[in-house]
Amino acid sequence: MPRSTQRKLQAGVTISRAFELFFGGFGTWMGIAGACAVVVVAIGLLFELAGIPVSAALDTEFDPEAQPGFDRMELVGSAVYNILALVFAQLVAGASCAAAAAMREGRPVTMGESLGIAIKRFFPILGLALLTGLVIGFTLFLCLLGLFFFTMWYVAVPALVLENRGVVESMDRSAVLTRGTRWQVFLVVVVFFLVGVVIGGVVMGLLVFASPVVAIPMTILVTMLSNSLGSVASIVTYLDLVELKESRRDIAEVFD
Repeated sequence: MPRSTQRKLQAGVTISRAFELFFGGFGTWMGIAGACAVVVVAIGLLFELAGIPVSAALDTEFDPEAQPGFDRMELVGSAVYNILALVFAQLVAGASCAAAAAMREGRPVTMGESLGIAIKRFFPILGLALLTGLVIGFTLFLCLLGLFFFTMWYVAVPALVLENRGVVESMDRSAVLTRGTRWQVFLVVVVFFLVGVVIGGVVMGLLVFASPVVAIPMTILVTMLSNSLGSVASIVTYLDLVELKESRRDIAEVFD
């Protein structure tokens, strides 16, 4: 098909559908985010009970050299805690993709079903996140190249979860689906990135004077919820691209 007549993604429509789906299923996203946040917070409490504080995980300006009584184990605990939070964020992403796809297609779905699918596909999801994260992070200093890769692989997680593809296959699938309409996909990326920044800024501003007992659980919950929003945007973009370029995919097999 000549480029001049190639159909493009309607970014405004996709953004509107994503917000509608997110707010329409807010209880589901809160449940998925909350379940994972509870596990992460519980692990943090175990760290605290073991005498390994994790409060440094929330302090972006934390300087161990400026803390005369600082225990190096606190830095280790905070690093491990952050890694666990990132790992569970991938579980939220996978579960949110499965739930959003079902909701978009009008299929009843439970939080347990969605988390079950994410758990079954957890290691490929994590591998995909690590591989794309490394490439994007390495090329981000070139700015435009990093943004290009991020946009090109924006629907890789939905492809992995819904089509049962491998890590590299999912990256290739995303590249094919976004080809010819990446400026429109990039607009979706920018909008939801800015929404995430605003939400994060507001929450951190409200929690700046809160004790770690309140700040840590709330920060984790909001981070997971923001991750759900990003996943909803990704899955809606994926489904719109599949509908645009191919026949709509039947996702029922994912829940078998």
